[in-house]
Order: sequence, then structure tokens, then C-alpha cells
Amino acid sequence: MSTTSRTHGRGVITPMRPTTYLLHPDPDEFSPAQVFRHVAHGFAFVDVQNLLSATTHCGDEQVWRRILGQPQSRQRSRRRQRPARLTPPQSAIALHYACTVELANEVFGSLALAEAWLVRPCFYLGGELPLDMLTNAVGFQALKAYLQQLAYGVYA
Repeated sequence: MSTTSRTHGRGVITPMRPTTYLLHPDPDEFSPAQVFRHVAHGFAFVDVQNLLSATTHCGDEQVWRRILGQPQSRQRSRRRQRPARLTPPQSAIALHYACTVELANEVFGSLALAEAWLVRPCFYLGGELPLDMLTNAVGFQALKAYLQQLAYGVYA
């Protein structure tokens, strides 16, 4: 896994948040409408590639398939072509992924544990893989609510 980081004033080095790869330079500076415009314009392919390089060490093909919405055989040929930008629906899934990884990292305490959680069936989520739920807004909201419950110690 990459250890990409950024330097703040006085030489303090902190790891980049997953959403920073997509929403440069600081995701907290954007209003929801600005984030919408970024997604509608489509994220740069290279930014999503950098996000996945920094947040996955074994499952990047699984994540790419969900983001691109293609079977693995077609997805590989498409990656060689390297489109400049993702489509808005693909960009939305990439943002869902980045936000979920960011929150899961906070909840579970490490990126490795967050990644492991994404690819294992979750009883609370009806046995679904969290990674599979990122492909639409309803699934993303369910993941976000579940992770927030875990963060607050609510296991209902």
C-alpha cells in the first residue's frame, strides 16, 4: 500500500485522506453543490487510479470493476485505453468508495482493516459485501449509517 502523504506547515506530514485524491486540495473546502459539479464533470482517471493505489493492496481490480461497471475482461481493455475522465455515474461510485474507506478507516482504526471489511459479507447489511453496496446512493447511505452507528457504539 502506498504511503502517500502531504506536508503541512512546519514540516508535519500527514497521510492524505481518500477523498483528497478526488477533491483537490482539501475536500472540506467544497460545498455539496461544488462536490456535485466535480462528480458531474467526472473525476480524472489518474486521480481515481492514485486513490486506489493508496487505499488498496489486493482488491483494486474488484473496486475498478464496481467503479467502471464492467465485467473484468472488458474492464482490463478499457484500462489500457485510459480515458481522461470517468463518467458522472462512475465518478459517483468512486466518491462513494473514497468516503466509505475514509469513514471505515476511522471506525476500524486502520486502512488494512477497512479494506478487509469492504470485501467480507456483513451480517448487519443482510450478508451483502459492503463493496457491492457502493454502486448506488441508497447502498452508500446504508453503509454510511452503519459505520456511524459503529463509531458511536450502537450495534442495533
